[in-house]
Amino acid sequence: MYEEFHRRGRRCRDKGERICPRCGKPYSYTERHKVGNRVYLYAVHYERYERLNNKIKKKVRKCYLGPEKGYEYTVKPLSKEGFIWLKDRQNAMDYLDSLIKYLQACKIDREVMLKFTERLEKIINKE
Repeated sequence: MYEEFHRRGRRCRDKGERICPRCGKPYSYTERHKVGNRVYLYAVHYERYERLNNKIKKKVRKCYLGPEKGYEYTVKPLSKEGFIWLKDRQNAMDYLDSLIKYLQACKIDREVMLKFTERLEKIINKE
């Protein structure tokens, strides 16, 4: 992602500066921060110079650009309480439609689909 970011950060034609994809302003360089086993990218903007106690200090602003290797998406398991919103029939139908589309896209083998169908038939026949 580090190289990908540099490709995404466009340059001004007249000045040759990189443009931050987050705020749209020129930035000076990218900074990498390691936290645990992950590396996060920041675009560093020089704002101005300040004089403090006869010392000159650079004033910078950083824009968070994201993790170096992209995001890791995880799914939190739903508890029984997490399905309360399914009491509304339309929500339940929308959820079922999404589940069907997912199962079709995954191309699950016939055995698993038959087990899924058996469980649905048990629910239907219970009423």
